[in-house]
Amino acid sequence: MQLILFLVTIRDHGEQPGSVINNVVITMKQVFVVEDDESQCRLYNLWLQPYGYKVAGFGCAESFLDAWPELGAPHALLIDRGLPGLSGLELVQRLHQDGAIDDVPVIFCSGYDYKDDIAEALYAGADDYIVKPVEKTLFLARLAAVTRRYKQGGAIDLPTLLEHSSVLVAGEKQVQLSERESQAYRLLASARGEIVSRGALYEQLIREELDAEGAAIDPKSSIDLVISRLRKKLKKLYPQRDLILTHYGKGYSLLILE
Repeated sequence: MQLILFLVTIRDHGEQPGSVINNVVITMKQVFVVEDDESQCRLYNLWLQPYGYKVAGFGCAESFLDAWPELGAPHALLIDRGLPGLSGLELVQRLHQDGAIDDVPVIFCSGYDYKDDIAEALYAGADDYIVKPVEKTLFLARLAAVTRRYKQGGAIDLPTLLEHSSVLVAGEKQVQLSERESQAYRLLASARGEIVSRGALYEQLIREELDAEGAAIDPKSSIDLVISRLRKKLKKLYPQRDLILTHYGKGYSLLILE
C-alpha cells in the first residue's frame, strides 16, 4: 500500500499510513488529494502551485483516514473513485456520516464516466465530478466554482479562557483544561495566528518541571502530547473546525479566520 505525500515536490517516505501527520504543513489554501496515480498527483500540484495552493497527496483512502484526525480542514478535497482498498465513494460516504467534511467541497476526478457513476458520486456527497483525462482549464474553473459556493473560513471568535481559571468557553459550550493546556492556549492565542515554535512552548510549559525534577524529558513528545490533548478539547467546542495548525519543523499556530 503506497503512501504518496507531497507539498511542492513528491516525497515517498516508504512508511506506514499515518506517518504523514507530522509531515504535512497545514495552510489556509490546502488541498488534499486522495489518488493512487502518482503522475496525476504531480499534475494537480503543478497546476495548483502557481495559484498559492499547497497540495498533500495520499495514495489510498486508508492512509488519508489515518491522518485525517490530525489534519486541519482543507480548502478542497479531490478524490479518485477507483482507489485500491476502500473506494473513493466509500471514503466520501464515511466522512459525511461522521460530519467530518460538512464544510469542505469535494470533487471526484475519475475515469468512470457513466451517468450512473457520476450520479452515485453526487448523491454520496460529492460537489462536482470531473471525468479523466482531466483538462487543466476546466479543472481550475470547477475547483474555483465549488470553493466559492462554500463560505470556507467564515468568521468565528476564538474561545475565551476565563480569567484565573482553566475553563475555555465558546458560546454556551465550555471545556476544562489542564494547567499546561491552559498555558499552551494562552501562548497560541496571544500569537494571533503567528507560529509558536516548539522551543518556545517547551520553555514555557516543560522547562520548570524539568528543572524541578532533574529528569530528562523529551521536549518534542511532551509538547506534541499537550497540543494533541488541547486540539481534542477545542474540537468539542468547534466539531467542524481544527483550530490548531501544525507547521512541520516550525511549531503550531491558531487558525485565525477573518
